[in-house]
Amino acid sequence: MMIKELKNFNINNKTISNLITKISKDELINIIYLLKQKIITPKNLEDTSLSPEHFKIFCDAICQTQLRSKLWIVDHLNQMYKNGIKLEKILIVAGWIGFLVILLNKYYIGNSDITLLDINKNLEPIHKNLHNNLKVIYEDALVYDNYNNWDLIINTSCEHLDYQKWLDKININQLLILQCTNLHINEHIFPVISINKFLENCNFNEVLYNGCHDMELSYKRFMIIGRK
Repeated sequence: MMIKELKNFNINNKTISNLITKISKDELINIIYLLKQKIITPKNLEDTSLSPEHFKIFCDAICQTQLRSKLWIVDHLNQMYKNGIKLEKILIVAGWIGFLVILLNKYYIGNSDITLLDINKNLEPIHKNLHNNLKVIYEDALVYDNYNNWDLIINTSCEHLDYQKWLDKININQLLILQCTNLHINEHIFPVISINKFLENCNFNEVLYNGCHDMELSYKRFMIIGRK
């Protein structure tokens, strides 16, 4: 049934075979959903310049939990826009493949100039595959020192870096959206046990929103919107 659905998008047989053998059934269902919603295109899947490693990263980065956590941000940004908060310049820190950029371009009702900051220049082939004219800076977030003049800074990867040290680089009163998780895996070096602990660690001067989403595998994702 899923093979038939993929063929409905005129995806070639080689790509379908690659999808069926390389990713799980749940990931495949999610990819079909993203294709139906025109969040990704068959061209993204058929790009022969992507290595098997890049293809796996691509699939991991657009999984259902990633989609849910990113749309959570888009929903709040749309509400902020309706409340009169205009965001001309947005910086997305540790933005991985830029999935949030795609979702903002599709669903955010405002009009913003978006820049991606990520340490991994090896992701450049995926960035070129997914985006047209993506503004991207390849640098360590803890080394980068141009956090001035952004209307909003988003960091959905707080579990991946020493975010308290990173926050020391951010100006007072800067508008921020941060996400973290309580999931303990090797690449998560700074998970947090609860939203209250996350709030305590971030120590914002003004909290506009804080919340928690239950994700698959019994872990939670936390989000804070506010000003440092």
